[in-house]
Parts: sequence; structure tokens; C-alpha cells
Amino acid sequence: MGNVTHFLGLRFQWRETKDTLKVHMSQEAFADNLIQQARLSDISSTSNLTPFRSGNPVDSIEETNQHDPNLEHETRSYVGSLLWLSIGTRPDLFTITNILAKHQNHPSKKHIAAVKYAIKYFKGTK
Repeated sequence: MGNVTHFLGLRFQWRETKDTLKVHMSQEAFADNLIQQARLSDISSTSNLTPFRSGNPVDSIEETNQHDPNLEHETRSYVGSLLWLSIGTRPDLFTITNILAKHQNHPSKKHIAAVKYAIKYFKGTK
């Protein structure tokens, strides 16, 4: 069937010489899709300095008492994508993703803002 080019959000580039076989793995296609889903493709690609906003601890954001299935689905989708990236190639996203994962059951709009802040950071550093 030949060399794999894309698998589970990873892109593979193969380089073969007489003596070696090298493969380069990248999650850029997955990242571009996440940025599009978050509707952040049109913003400046200037990077935030960190994946979470200094002086605004994400773990102290109050959860909402209201059940909003759309907000929960959106949060879970973004956090799951960030988790995939942090495990695969971006350990710098792991801490913020872990904190945000704790708030998936009753997220507030501030949690979504924190997720998008992390995605903006990622966009500038991908």
C-alpha cells in the first residue's frame, strides 16, 4: 500500500537514502483544523507568551451551575484536541489542558475564553 502519509492527525514525511530511512512526523494539519474549528484562523498569528494568561489563574474560574450541553460539548472538543496535541508533540500545553479538563462538566464562558487563549498561543508557536 506504500508509505503512510497521514494517520490519526499526524502527517508523515519519509526520506530514504541508500543507507538510512528517516521519517518526520508533524501534527500541523490537525493543528490547522483545530484553529479553524475555534474560529481563530483570521486572527494575528502573533504568539501569546504562555498558554495561559498570567494573573488570571484558570483553576480559580467559577464553574456555572447551569447545564449548557452546547458549551460542554465545545469545551470537551477543544480540550480533547489540546490533550491530543500535548501528548503527541506539545508538552508545553499539558498543564493548561489538564487544568481545563477538570472543568468540562460545568464550564463557563470564561473557560472557553481560556481554551481559546491556549489555542491562540498554539497558533503562534505551531
